Amino acid sequence: MKDVLIKKGMKILVELSKGLEEPDTAEMYREVYFHHDELCEKFMEKTGIVVTGFDEENIDRWFEVIEERTAILKQGDYEDAKEELMEIAAFLGNQLVKYLGGRWFHYLSENHESCGVERCKTLNPGLNCLSVVVGGYTQNGMNWVKKSILNRYQERKI
Repeated sequence: MKDVLIKKGMKILVELSKGLEEPDTAEMYREVYFHHDELCEKFMEKTGIVVTGFDEENIDRWFEVIEERTAILKQGDYEDAKEELMEIAAFLGNQLVKYLGGRWFHYLSENHESCGVERCKTLNPGLNCLSVVVGGYTQNGMNWVKKSILNRYQERKI
């Protein structure tokens, strides 16, 4: 019995020690920042998603599509899902820019790279779209992502 526990236990410990792959990488942030328009367009063409404004009705429709797509993505590897997660982040970010007057920003330091949308006309003017989308996909669920976008809608300054 001891041998079985050691053998199986070591396998489990090795797997646990690997940890999770870094979910959102510098390369992903770079891709979203420099190619957000193309990624957004690709997502809209792929899904047929239509944007007619920035309100609860539109946001509900977007997230019906996003939740459907992420359910499909979860059936495969995370590596295979990265491209579409970047497309979703670009799509959501572009809506914040278009409807809330935000702008894309790129943050680069010696130890970290990221991007997002800032200067939105809301009480909370910024959002790291890729981090939120990846966090929703890997941990918190897409309803959590939807709440982040709905909060921006509800907090907008008219």
